[in-house]
Parts: sequence; structure tokens; C-alpha cells
Amino acid sequence: YAGLKQWLDARGADTVVLYLATSPHLFPQICEQLGRVGLNGPNVRVVLEKPLGHDLASAREINRVVRASFAERQALRIDHYLGKPAVQNLTALRFGNALFEPLWRRESIANIQITIAEAIGVGTRGDFYDRTGALRDMVQNHALQLLTMIAMEPPASADADAIRDEKLKVLKSLKPFTAESVGRDVVRGQYKAGNVEGQPVVGYLDEVKVPAGSRCETFVALRTEVQNWRWAGVPFYLR
Repeated sequence: YAGLKQWLDARGADTVVLYLATSPHLFPQICEQLGRVGLNGPNVRVVLEKPLGHDLASAREINRVVRASFAERQALRIDHYLGKPAVQNLTALRFGNALFEPLWRRESIANIQITIAEAIGVGTRGDFYDRTGALRDMVQNHALQLLTMIAMEPPASADADAIRDEKLKVLKSLKPFTAESVGRDVVRGQYKAGNVEGQPVVGYLDEVKVPAGSRCETFVALRTEVQNWRWAGVPFYLR
């Protein structure tokens, strides 16, 4: 870290962006060390790639350590999925299209389906994926971000905080799951051996670093509902 500080100081950059594409359990240690050597000045930004921890407690601990070393305006928590052109185009499709905008409501839409499909397995990430699973890796970030962009009301401006506020309203409107509804509306699965684009592929349990008998899910499908005036009664299917 001291060497990195010297390397950056020698270049005199106006702005320094430190991108932490690491396992989330390393975020606190990295941020503490960056602060210790002075790599947290006003011209520094630290970017935290999802996921932020593995549960609420670990996420809060990461945020506590980040705030101890960096001002809030210096910390950028990102979901790389939102950089995809098709995702960014949702805003224009929703709010800049005179044909679709009046129909974007429960009276005209029977259901909404969000499918994130991949043709690759876990590859060499077996040890990481088995601690994470599809629910944590995809649903609670990528899929929910897509849901909020589809369901949110028009933000007051294009400011990040205004967009965040509208997304948060959608999340607070999601119908809570119960033990009964989970059994009825959520499916978990695991891929087996087969063929992808004509090539044989192994099943999840035969991937590198995956423990024998693992019950980690590589597939999730669920049904939920946004309980507000625009979407009440319209099922949202996430896969």
C-alpha cells in the first residue's frame, strides 16, 4: 500500500479511482490499509463491486469500515450489470417513449418476466459460487435492479440520489414472502451434465472446487408482486 501511494504521488493524478474487484470479505482490510497510508484524500474514490458482504451484518460492517476511512461522496457502490446498454436503455424506453409510457401499468400488462440467462457454468469459481449461490449472486442485486428500473416512478431528476429514492420505493412495496409463499412461489435448482452449443458440459457437482453433495442453487425462479397503485395484481417473475 505504501508503494502504491508513492507510485500514485509520483504521477500527480487529479483524481484516483481505486476499483475493488475482490471478494467482499477483503473490502474492510483494503479500505483500512488505504486509509492508513493516506490513500483516502479528497481526490480519491473507492469503488466497491457487488456483493457487499454475504448478509446484513457483514454489509453493515463493510460500510462501517468504509466510512471510517472515506467520506460518503468518495465511496461508490456499484452493480456492473447496470452498465449494460440494454439495461441503460430501459430508462429511455420507459420515460421517453410516448407509445409505451401510458400503457406501463396494471390495466395493460398481464405479467412481467425478467430472465437472466447464461450459457456458462461456474468454471473455476466453484469455491466462491458454493458460498454464494444464484440467489445471492444474481437475484438480490442484478434481478432486483432490473425490477426496480421497470417498476419505478419517474425520478425528479437524473441525479443518482433521485433515482435511488424511486428504486427504494419499489423495494419497500414488494410483497413480503412467508413460509407458505416461499414453498409456492420460489423454485431452486442445480444444473446437471448436458450440452451447450453442441459441446458436452459437466454438471455442477462435477465442477472444480465444488464440494460433493452440495445443495447450492445455480438456478432460481420466483414470483413476486409490487404492491402499489401502478402494479398491484401484476405478477413479476424473476429467473
